[in-house]
Amino acid sequence: QPSAAAAGEGSAVGTSNLVQDNQLNLRNRGRQAAKRPAAAIPNMLPLGPGRTQLNVTPRAAKRARRSSDSSQQWKQQQLEIKIQSYVQQLSSNKMQVQAAAASSLKQLVCRDEKNSSCIVAAGAVQPLVAMLSSSDSDCQIVAADTLLELLSYHETAHKLAIAAGAIQPLVTMLTDSSSNECQQLAADVLAKLAGSAHGAAAVAGAAGSIAATVGLLRSTDHKVVDAAQRLVCALTLKGDAYTQLASAGAVQLTQQQLNSSNELARLEAAETLAALAASNPAGANVALLQTTATTAVKLL
Repeated sequence: QPSAAAAGEGSAVGTSNLVQDNQLNLRNRGRQAAKRPAAAIPNMLPLGPGRTQLNVTPRAAKRARRSSDSSQQWKQQQLEIKIQSYVQQLSSNKMQVQAAAASSLKQLVCRDEKNSSCIVAAGAVQPLVAMLSSSDSDCQIVAADTLLELLSYHETAHKLAIAAGAIQPLVTMLTDSSSNECQQLAADVLAKLAGSAHGAAAVAGAAGSIAATVGLLRSTDHKVVDAAQRLVCALTLKGDAYTQLASAGAVQLTQQQLNSSNELARLEAAETLAALAASNPAGANVALLQTTATTAVKLL
């Protein structure tokens, strides 16, 4: 009979062989699984060479969509809360708070133009219009700048701004402000408001608007002159203010800009005259405009 030591040794060898066989089988199975396409493995999806992930069940996908929708709703709610807070700050008795809130609203519009709808719906237009009459030029500038952004993306803002009385303080900014930036922004906002027939009539009918617009054409700052020419175009193309503007000297001053040393000023004047000629406004010297427009087009 074999000794107890021999029996123990034989048992140990058998166990070692069994472990080796199991390891070999596992390696072989792994190689076979790797050779199979991922689509053949249940509940697995291909991600790339040698990579797979668990298949997403329809129920799990639905839960993921619900979670994503909830996240978007939460973000939208937080945005609306933030906008409402900024709008309330526009009516603060501290000018610095007003200016900071208006600047924040402008940044939101610049970040995503869709935010303009939330800002207008929150009632931002009325307090922004009120800021145009501020005694602080910085408040006027940031209010006009924010309004300009809203008017660029939201049609309802035009009607709300006109109804809130934005035109008259903007006209005052054209003449009373000592800031070129303030005058430029006021002219650009008025040009946006004059982008419809109703708006053009309202701007042209405001006290002192024609004289103030023509006065800006005499400015030594070419950006101010460019903004004034855009306003002249809007008042002529969308309204019937050509006769008033021409009588005040707007056409002659625009023609003089063709000789400006500033290239941008010449181009803006050329575009303005070409637009005036093409619109064939009532009471215009069409022959003179056509001749000037021909010269203007050569400069473009």
